[in-house]
Amino acid sequence: MAVMSKEEMGATEALDAAGGLPRLPRRIPVGSRSYSIFRDKSVDGENIYATCDYRNEEMRFSPTINARHTARTFLHELVHAVCEEYRLGLAEDDIHRLSNGLVTVLQNLNFYPVELKLPDDP
Repeated sequence: MAVMSKEEMGATEALDAAGGLPRLPRRIPVGSRSYSIFRDKSVDGENIYATCDYRNEEMRFSPTINARHTARTFLHELVHAVCEEYRLGLAEDDIHRLSNGLVTVLQNLNFYPVELKLPDDP
């Protein structure tokens, strides 16, 4: 996994200095669906940080997930939602590799934050 230098993290630090971490909205549209995003105690946070429920259009995150894991995990769950909406048929291992690759590239370009807050975070 690539690690960003302090210089490369400049965009995220500017967001922090300007009023805190970026925050996800309560709903994310993906094609014809609109996913709610929230913390859910049923997601244990030990083995699973989040789930993407296609039927109910929900992305549920563990109450114990931190901002750094939220950024990586959100993109992983978003890839799940895109794969379901557009019937891509990717296996979990493919989704894992694709989301990790996207996070690394986008963060190295300062297009995606290293840390994210969920809608209901203080």
